[in-house]
Amino acid sequence: MHYSFLWVGGQTNGSKPVAACRGSPKASNKQTNEELRRKETHMRRPKSSASFILCCLWVSLCCSSQMAWAQYDTVFWWAPPDISRTLGDQPLILELVAGEADITVEMTRPGDPNGLITRYPIASQRVSLVSFTEEELLGVSVEHPTGSKSILLRADGPFTATYRLAATQYQESYVLKGTQGLGHQFTVPGQIEYSIDPSPPSDAATALDIVATEDFTVVQVVPNFSPIEGAEVGDTLVVALHRGQTYRVRGPERSNPNALGGSQVLSSRPVAITYTMEGIDYLHRSVILGDQLYPDNLADTDHFSGLTTENNETIDINQITSLQDSTEAASSKLGFGVFQGLFARGDSWSIPTTREIIRANAPVISMQVVEQETMDLSASIVPAITCNGARGIPLYRSQLGSFVLALAAEQSAVDGFRFNGDSTVIRAEDFNPIENTPYASAYIDLSAVGTFPRQVYWLENTQGSFQVGLLEEGENVQFFQHYSTQASLNLGGDFALCENETRTIQPYVRGEGLTYRWSDGTTEPTLEVSAPGNYWVEVTNSFGCVLRDAVTVTGLASPPQVALPDTLIYCEGTPLTVQAPDKYLGYRWNEGAGKDSTFTVTDTGYVRLDVLNKAGCTATDSVYVGLRLPPVLDLGRDTALCPGDTLRLDAAVGEPASYLWNTGSADSSLLVVDSTDTYEVQVAVDNCVLQDAVEVLYYPKLPEPILTGSGVVCPGVVGVPYGIANREGSTYAWEVQGGAFQIPSGPDTLILVDWGASNSSASVAVQETTENGCVVEKARLPVRIQVALEPDTPRGEALVCANDSVQVYTTSFTPGSVYNWQLAEGGRILAGQGTSEVTVLWEQEGQWPLWVGESSITVDTVCDGASDTLRVAVYRDSATLDLAYVTRLGPESQGVEISIRSTNMPDTTILRLFRRPSGGPWQQVLEPGSQTGLLVDAPGLVPPVWEYESRQLNGCNQWVRSPTHTTLAMAQDTATSLATSTQLYWNPYREWPGGVVRYLLYRQLDQEPTYQLYTEIPGSDTAYLYSAGAEGFLHRFYVVAEGAVPQQRSLSLGVTATFENPLRFPTVFTPNADGFNDTYVIDNAPLYTPNSLTVVNRHGEVVFSQTDYDNTWNGGNLPEGVYYFLFESPGTNQPVKGVITLLR
Repeated sequence: MHYSFLWVGGQTNGSKPVAACRGSPKASNKQTNEELRRKETHMRRPKSSASFILCCLWVSLCCSSQMAWAQYDTVFWWAPPDISRTLGDQPLILELVAGEADITVEMTRPGDPNGLITRYPIASQRVSLVSFTEEELLGVSVEHPTGSKSILLRADGPFTATYRLAATQYQESYVLKGTQGLGHQFTVPGQIEYSIDPSPPSDAATALDIVATEDFTVVQVVPNFSPIEGAEVGDTLVVALHRGQTYRVRGPERSNPNALGGSQVLSSRPVAITYTMEGIDYLHRSVILGDQLYPDNLADTDHFSGLTTENNETIDINQITSLQDSTEAASSKLGFGVFQGLFARGDSWSIPTTREIIRANAPVISMQVVEQETMDLSASIVPAITCNGARGIPLYRSQLGSFVLALAAEQSAVDGFRFNGDSTVIRAEDFNPIENTPYASAYIDLSAVGTFPRQVYWLENTQGSFQVGLLEEGENVQFFQHYSTQASLNLGGDFALCENETRTIQPYVRGEGLTYRWSDGTTEPTLEVSAPGNYWVEVTNSFGCVLRDAVTVTGLASPPQVALPDTLIYCEGTPLTVQAPDKYLGYRWNEGAGKDSTFTVTDTGYVRLDVLNKAGCTATDSVYVGLRLPPVLDLGRDTALCPGDTLRLDAAVGEPASYLWNTGSADSSLLVVDSTDTYEVQVAVDNCVLQDAVEVLYYPKLPEPILTGSGVVCPGVVGVPYGIANREGSTYAWEVQGGAFQIPSGPDTLILVDWGASNSSASVAVQETTENGCVVEKARLPVRIQVALEPDTPRGEALVCANDSVQVYTTSFTPGSVYNWQLAEGGRILAGQGTSEVTVLWEQEGQWPLWVGESSITVDTVCDGASDTLRVAVYRDSATLDLAYVTRLGPESQGVEISIRSTNMPDTTILRLFRRPSGGPWQQVLEPGSQTGLLVDAPGLVPPVWEYESRQLNGCNQWVRSPTHTTLAMAQDTATSLATSTQLYWNPYREWPGGVVRYLLYRQLDQEPTYQLYTEIPGSDTAYLYSAGAEGFLHRFYVVAEGAVPQQRSLSLGVTATFENPLRFPTVFTPNADGFNDTYVIDNAPLYTPNSLTVVNRHGEVVFSQTDYDNTWNGGNLPEGVYYFLFESPGTNQPVKGVITLLR
């Protein structure tokens, strides 16, 4: 078997067999040991195999053995159900009802350390209503099923408590069970429903809400029928809870209501369980289905089945769930002679409710389900009615309409009932004996109008115990509540003592005159045990009822070993984690502040730890946490640096420490950085962990400035310009070797140089400093001062498109120089001859040379020279762009496929696709890049016709446009349509060079699955007269245009033509073999298949009948006369009847 552990802290305890002795108020208290043994054997349920799961974990309940007085109690635990999935934040209402005395009810939320205590003083036989919203109550979710919003009700006197929906219609009300609902082993009853919303919420499920009443409660859930969240069938879900914590167990979402039926819940300490369907909302009637469950120790073989409506067995069902294999059940009405089925442990079955006793051969649990106007109301049923625990019970009704009491008691006690002190309301003669049993039942139908105007009633029986079902039948409320005065006793589960442990078992019992007898002969209310063994107690109450229960101490177990340090240092601002061994099942730090093996300290003082091991033993240790102040860590301010600079970061804190930088360095408090980043350091000093970070920004490295100007100059030339591009915010420092310079007015990015005598090592240099103070690498331009000039090679386009034939070419300018441009016959100079910039018109395709000569005359020198040749290629671009086709993707499709072809287009330009409604403005729709091929557009169906073209820039930066192609669309000329014909037409496809070779017309009739080729039409035609309307009612068409090559194919939008093709029945036919009107022909009959034709004579005799009539009936040998026909077909709204006159 597989186990799933969901520990929130805790210990485990085992399920044990529970024995209960039942006594009657009229029975003697002095029962023999043999009688006690016989009754113990009758009441004890066999220990389930699931009881041994984690057998080494069982721990006793701490002083929590209980003797309960049914639902009239002083203590109630409640885990609220979830109705939020369908009913939102609709409130739940608690109804607190006082009995014969004034009381004060204290309500707390023990699982919430900040929960408030609220007190409700309630006068005798009065009610106090408490409303809660779902938001207030839940605190759990599918993702986090553990919560802390349970409710604990305690009072200084007994009272009853019910909960219901605050719905406006068809509320349901459920009775809290008090201490009788607390237990260690539960079997989930089978659940059914008569009606349910056909569309429940997708995440609605059957659920159990479990609340722990003590710390270190270990809960095991063993699914039986369907998997639960956290465990498959056959697995075990284990959850540890502390006092007041709740856990929600959910079945599969949208499952049937019996998803959890037969599942077991085992706990080491007492728990209470609420069983529900999560928020079913049927026709705006709020349904939560379920109830608070009774533990298995209350299970018995006999269950009273009481009708909620007089003599109506159709809306009341007892849902029986077996607790062991080979279980059978029988009805007292049948003398217990006929058993129903043979059931395994956890199986459920339904027995229609009558006024009877349902008896099983082994203990079972019972849930009564009541349907009231499609509502399903359910109540957990206490089996026994002979062991009295209370004289009476207060009942509360929220309405003033009629109500019903379904009563059961021993036959000898039926004359002891008092209703508000009145013995005439419920009389002995109202009871009927239950066959084959010592019990009797009554159905008391009461009306609150006039006779019973109050809403709180006191019901008592002075002669014995009883059970009562209250059915509310008000206009807006219908619910079934079940009460019992049955008493019960529960000593808890078997457990193992820890070494050197003495544990006190103390039954909790209300009432006066209680006597105890323990297995060692002592008569005190408690028993101390310190050794393994079997221990039992008999408790006798003031009604003479004797109950017995037993518990087994299974052995001695070793406590856990835990050793925390004596002292830890907490550094202010640095969370400190205390680690305990992670091998234990449950943890509790500082009285519930933490519930796993680690605890985070955020303050000084003692930290206490309680741990629980698998044996169920606990150990305690503590550690003192001292305080120290952290040292100061400061990496300095964020900073910015120039390229090549370095920064030294220092994280020293003035005392020994360890360092960890986010660069991976861990050797030193120092870190030298040389790149942009955020640098972080973590410094550890004792338990102080300090962190700091600094952002370092390195300005980008700028390229050195590009100097422009003449590199070869004539000696003595003056005013030669040199410059660089200006960067905003920068400053520039100039240096000149071989001449002198000046900076003209304006930016310092330009200087004018007067050059000296011949010098081969002259130069111009500039140093840039940016606005951030960073120095850029110095730029230097070598200059030769000489007579032989060397002008720059002409600068300009060397690859020229014929459409862009006017180009500008330049060379470096030197003051005083004259420039002579030379080129071959491929072009001519338009402007600029003699200057450093010339405009050229290229007139012929080909490759042509271009160069420039320079001459300069200074005071005493004549200089000249020529540049290198620039070869210019002039060419014409040959790129083309075309559309192969455009086509609809289908006859009803909004999509269009476009096939694009191109030649010699560059990969560096973008292809664009345009469309427009026929004759409208162009709009770009796609930009697929430089690739051609198949594209898909979605222009929609309106308008039906679209024009497409593609555009792309060629290598000469010219737009190349494809021819325009148009989509096809069909239409129908309804003005010329006849009964069986119509004119179809479509727009032509004009863009293919060879034109359209043919159009293919496709058709789909009525329910045909696909279109079929109907006919071929010449490419010159764009219309077709269709005359086959008699072949169907709905005719769908589209055409396909085909060109001269297979790639030329375009599909149109379709059109639908409808033809009524009505049936026409001749009134006369003449089967005389003259070749005219020889058979009875019904126009269009084949279109109305399946069909049948029946012909009768005037006497009503059938003379002809045929299924799927084929228009071939020739009258047979019938004589002339008048006949009557009946024609039936699903295609007609109703059968067609008429008259046929047959003439020979």
